[in-house]
Amino acid sequence: MNEDNCLPEIGRFKPQIGNRRSINWILRKITSLFNGFVRTHLKNQICNKLQTLLADLNTQLKTLKAKVSEYAEIDYSLRSPVVFDNSIEMGLKGVFYNTQQRVEPPSSPPAFSLASQNTNMFYIAVSAFTINSAFMVLHRTNVFNIRITDDMVPSVSPIRLSTTTFGAFIPQISETHPDLKLELKVKTVKEPIIKFEPNHVILQLLSTVTAYDVQSGNTPTQLFVLNLESVASVQVSVEEGDLAFNLTLEKIEGSMNGKPFKVEKTHFLTVIMHNIVFPIIKAHLAKGLQPPGLLGSYIGKVHVVKPQVKVLNDYVLIGTDIEFEENTSS
Repeated sequence: MNEDNCLPEIGRFKPQIGNRRSINWILRKITSLFNGFVRTHLKNQICNKLQTLLADLNTQLKTLKAKVSEYAEIDYSLRSPVVFDNSIEMGLKGVFYNTQQRVEPPSSPPAFSLASQNTNMFYIAVSAFTINSAFMVLHRTNVFNIRITDDMVPSVSPIRLSTTTFGAFIPQISETHPDLKLELKVKTVKEPIIKFEPNHVILQLLSTVTAYDVQSGNTPTQLFVLNLESVASVQVSVEEGDLAFNLTLEKIEGSMNGKPFKVEKTHFLTVIMHNIVFPIIKAHLAKGLQPPGLLGSYIGKVHVVKPQVKVLNDYVLIGTDIEFEENTSS
């Protein structure tokens, strides 16, 4: 942001000290002799002050960031806004970083441009690159390392966390470790990947499930490790002004010691992914992806009106009308 031609106008100059009429009358008589000088001086001060304020604002716009959690922050600094006759297109960086160690993503974001949009007041596009940068941070800070115990399974469930349960699809487990209570540790092997295609969103997740015997002794003993590849379809929507992701598990492919095994949709591993792992992923995404948050931080609370979501190639586009609630805090 800059000012190319600062031409302030001071229509009236009237100094006053409190309500003391005699002093103010004398003051006005004196300043009238220097009116031209004072007006010129004030005009110069206005332009100088404006230049300073714009310089400070530009510095802030280039370094905008928001802390999402103790692990992650998002850098949404401004990148070369383009001004049209009836709109402004602002490019924001949109990259998540570790709050403790700032590491750039291994690849650069693919360029994309918005098609002409004129049916809503406000549009924002969120790229797959932005979301995947969040996954990279969360994976490297071990947020997706999840400990699962039997008491996390609903008491009414006929399936318990035991070697008997896993023996139903991997017989050697129950044969070598009969009827033992288990504790599971789910860990992402690499960062999850989300892909946007026209009207279609998929999430790919590679993970391991390590089972520990917590019954035989005081120290948990590792029994076996399962390798899982999960694929979920994703429904993108706007809920109460925030971008929301509803995940539906489509398939799981599993293996143990290099030997694949089949995982049905009613399988216990499916329940773990859908009811425990996916909600954690959704919760962390919800913290950092709030479309109107950039505006609301500065000019008051923003309410979205009838938002619409379109999934396009490599990004999702949200179009909405907006209402502003004045920020009355000082």
